[in-house]
Amino acid sequence: AFLAAMPETAPDDLSDAAIARRIVSELDAKPWTPRATMSVEVRDGVVTLRGVLLDDAVRDALVVLAENMAGVVRVQDQLTTVEPMMGTVVHVPEP
Repeated sequence: AFLAAMPETAPDDLSDAAIARRIVSELDAKPWTPRATMSVEVRDGVVTLRGVLLDDAVRDALVVLAENMAGVVRVQDQLTTVEPMMGTVVHVPEP
């Protein structure tokens, strides 16, 4: 499984910076996350995920991870998926 259960209690600090720190901390703790090729931004509780992935299952897991963080209002998926052998773009984010 990609994700472990999230804590039952909400953290005290729900600022954008705190949300971003918690998401990055979770990403750093997971060996399957592509930290070198992605970024996380949070503005007014809206998380934007940007970068390049090699697997749509990882995309889905990243979105769920962000959606389950306390204080997150919405997740904008701006991740691009590339087929690793040929370099063909499989999924491009909508504008």
